[in-house]
Amino acid sequence: MSRIHTYWLTSLVVTNLTACQIEKIQSASLVKPTSIQVYQKWELQRGDRINDQTVVSALGELAIDLAGKPIYAPMSGEAKPDQTGCVLFAGTELPAYLFRFCGISAPSFGTLRKGQTIGRANLLVFATFQKQQNGTWAFVEPSKSMLEQILKRS
Repeated sequence: MSRIHTYWLTSLVVTNLTACQIEKIQSASLVKPTSIQVYQKWELQRGDRINDQTVVSALGELAIDLAGKPIYAPMSGEAKPDQTGCVLFAGTELPAYLFRFCGISAPSFGTLRKGQTIGRANLLVFATFQKQQNGTWAFVEPSKSMLEQILKRS
């Protein structure tokens, strides 16, 4: 193969890869943030500041040191960003429950299959919510078996 053909082919591959990466970034940024109304209200909330320090976990949330390890979809469902930069995951098997993952880097949004990577975290702040009759979401204790599925690909 001539140098011109090699150069042309290399340029074409690099251009296509770059276009794919840009398209992936653009599609991720087009996902509109979702907000949920939480039933419980406490004085301290995640994101509050105390003496110039940020609260990263509040009552109802569980913080887990993952040291950059991935988390996985515990069932098939939909992952969306919330307005604070966390990931909300609604599973098809448990429609009355919602999982919130904070501290995720490079999250995957959209429809995910069970065992698909949601993202990675150094410090994962996790919460489980249950839908109330009035349409709000209440913090509920996370299931140990559900956490095991989230932390280990199944």
